[in-house]
Amino acid sequence: ELSGRVRRLDTVCGRVGEALKLVDDMLELRECSDHVMKAIATEDFERAARYVARFRSSQDALPPGTDDASVRVLCEAEQKLGVAVRERFEAAIVAKDQAGVSRFAKLFHPLGLAREGVDRYTEFIRRSLADRCATEFRALVPTSGAKRADTEPMPYAQALTSAFMGVADIVQEHQQSVEEQFGSENFIVVMRGMVDEADTQALKVIEKFSKDHGKVFRQQAEADIQHVGATLEETALITQRTQQFHSYIHNVAASVVELVSDKEAWKHSLPDGCREDDGLLQETRLARRMQELVNEYVMIENTFLQQSVDKAVRETDILDPADVYQLTTTLVDDVFFILHESLRRATSTFEVQAVGAILNCVSDAIGDKLKKALQDNLAASKASYNNWVSHAKNMVAPPAGKHPLETLFFDSEGKPRAKSFTAAASWPHSLNNLQQCLENIDMLKASTEAAFEETFPPDGPDRDKLPM
Repeated sequence: ELSGRVRRLDTVCGRVGEALKLVDDMLELRECSDHVMKAIATEDFERAARYVARFRSSQDALPPGTDDASVRVLCEAEQKLGVAVRERFEAAIVAKDQAGVSRFAKLFHPLGLAREGVDRYTEFIRRSLADRCATEFRALVPTSGAKRADTEPMPYAQALTSAFMGVADIVQEHQQSVEEQFGSENFIVVMRGMVDEADTQALKVIEKFSKDHGKVFRQQAEADIQHVGATLEETALITQRTQQFHSYIHNVAASVVELVSDKEAWKHSLPDGCREDDGLLQETRLARRMQELVNEYVMIENTFLQQSVDKAVRETDILDPADVYQLTTTLVDDVFFILHESLRRATSTFEVQAVGAILNCVSDAIGDKLKKALQDNLAASKASYNNWVSHAKNMVAPPAGKHPLETLFFDSEGKPRAKSFTAAASWPHSLNNLQQCLENIDMLKASTEAAFEETFPPDGPDRDKLPM
């Protein structure tokens, strides 16, 4: 009997508690309805949003018919406040009023419009980024009589970098406020919008870059070799900046995902094509375009490399017959400078597949053009050198300061035997060229390995591609 009384008492206490809660809710409802319209009229939108939020939180707990007049007032206030917040938010966006945007963005969530607020905030950020990039892009399209953009050092890479820096600035400026107002998971939504806008702006720059350097990318014969080299340098820098941006943005997104409380629910809400580790797209428009640009870069770099090496070994090789201290011809330094620059440029792209492709091109240049030139020079110079050493007088040590091969290059009257000399005129120089090339290959290999390991560490993002 005692236990039954306790149970009945507990039931009564529960009902009393529910009744008291209902009374509190009704009093709160009445208070909200009494003050919400006044708050809207005085443009105290923050206080009005708090009243609406309190109404929304208790609305479902009220029984039907509870103070219908107050409910009607609050429903009307909710609609009126929603219209006002949207209008003021849009006006702040148009006026580029950062404080106004931040103020009204905070009001979407208490009105039950969190996703709309995220979308509108993303729109504001995209507009801000587009405006910033438009200024940079206009510098690439000079007006009549203005200085051409391509007279500045790497203007396209600079414009692209500015777009990426704009995203980084926005992340730094807005991340905390967005996460506080809308939650960490919604900052990923904002980031997807930022990345998409960055893609749009970056693609404008890249397409103009490709158009303005059309002769190079179409590999036309009349393209100036210096122009080709400068275009390759800027292409490598554009690729590098894009790789750095993608690494940065994915790292930021991954760190935000770590803060999401219900990761399983969040993963199920991801749009198709997004990565579960950071919520961003697996492949963006910019990433696809950059892959095309890298492929074009490799083809142009290979053509440039082969032509430059061929010119160094066939057209510009110089031997100074008066220089006692020149043991090799210019062929050696010129060729290995070209090879080193090509590998340096490829490594600077931060694109491991581009490095692998250019390594093969360098190997081909060494095994084909350089090897053949060394062989041809040895063969061409051997006959004249054999004839020269067959005369005993040529074996006599020359006077101090005289070139030991002077009589090989000059006749008895002191006239040069040719208008110009190359390795093909001197077997000793050709032999020295061969020896120096062997040493340079080892040095090139060591420097390339060091640069590769620094740029692509074993624990880096490209570790799965390194065994290639």
